Amino acid sequence: MPKLLSSILGRFKKGAESEEPVDDGILKKKKEILNQEDDKRLLTILSQARDKEKAGQFQEARDLYAGYLAEYHRLSSPELPPDLSSVFTAFQAKLDARAKEMAVPAIRLEAPKVSEFLAKEYIKVQEAMAKVFGAGNLESVFLPSPDDLTPTTFGTLYPKAQRPEDTAKGLTLFQSDWFEQSAKDTTGADETWFEAYQRAMIATTQKHQGKPLWVESRNTSDSVSDPMLPLIKEVFGVDRENRANLSWDDITTQLIPLAEAKLRQSLVSSGISETEASKFRVTLCPALAFNLQTTLNHPENSTRSNFEWAEDTLLKADGSDSGRCLLIVGSGRGGVASADLAHRGRPWVGTVFRLAVMHEKS
Repeated sequence: MPKLLSSILGRFKKGAESEEPVDDGILKKKKEILNQEDDKRLLTILSQARDKEKAGQFQEARDLYAGYLAEYHRLSSPELPPDLSSVFTAFQAKLDARAKEMAVPAIRLEAPKVSEFLAKEYIKVQEAMAKVFGAGNLESVFLPSPDDLTPTTFGTLYPKAQRPEDTAKGLTLFQSDWFEQSAKDTTGADETWFEAYQRAMIATTQKHQGKPLWVESRNTSDSVSDPMLPLIKEVFGVDRENRANLSWDDITTQLIPLAEAKLRQSLVSSGISETEASKFRVTLCPALAFNLQTTLNHPENSTRSNFEWAEDTLLKADGSDSGRCLLIVGSGRGGVASADLAHRGRPWVGTVFRLAVMHEKS
């Protein structure tokens, strides 16, 4: 990405409204893209953004710059498989429509960087994953770039109050009442709980940046036909009847390694090499991924009263692990916007989990 564009986007993220126009140099920089037609189209977007900024229409300018950035990354990345490309486009369109409905800045998702292997074998990979996680359970989820996770972005994804429009969709989405309380006793920083949660989510998003991500979409409180139940029984005993009452450590150190092994076996059985199969990772669902998936595609998952473990660990101010992890859901405490925390080594009554799969490109 041209360095000058990066600094311009940074200025807008901080809320600056400079009346100085964009330097013409940004329009003359050589971009590593595919052809002259794409180059001309990107230059047009930048020119429009410059005109908006000169006219003092700063929000419109920022949206155009963000649109340029998303398109630049898309053109600079390997081509997405058609199925994944259409899902990405639809996911972004739903997020754009929501931003327009809320009259807030658009949030640009980052297209994953897909390896040549995944582009070629995408359908085969999906079939192999379905054998482990159940047909139709895993869905692609796309995250913003960590650089775009600003307080404004989080304010859009986690609104302070329940909106009537969301209620009409069956979506529970509002900030928990303790979000603005001090987290200093736990994190050591002069910050609110919401600010601490944001740091945790940004750190998790950095781990997944540019990597394809699939997340379970089913109601994880429903044990009927749960494709994970056989694995849960294999690890924790045949008396287990559902996903509830396991600690974060139980899930990550005992269940996830088995799920990952089963996934790799399924991939190899489908004709995928062991080398490529080893690049797939199983993890708990990141809190931000749950927010986006539920808000855009599965509002019904926001209405349950129990919590789910998220992948995100709560970090202290110095970056060290606090020993606590984020919890998500809890309809009475915000639904999709709910974020609580609990000690990672303790089972919490009624708390369940959802898994995600990530593909490492290299």
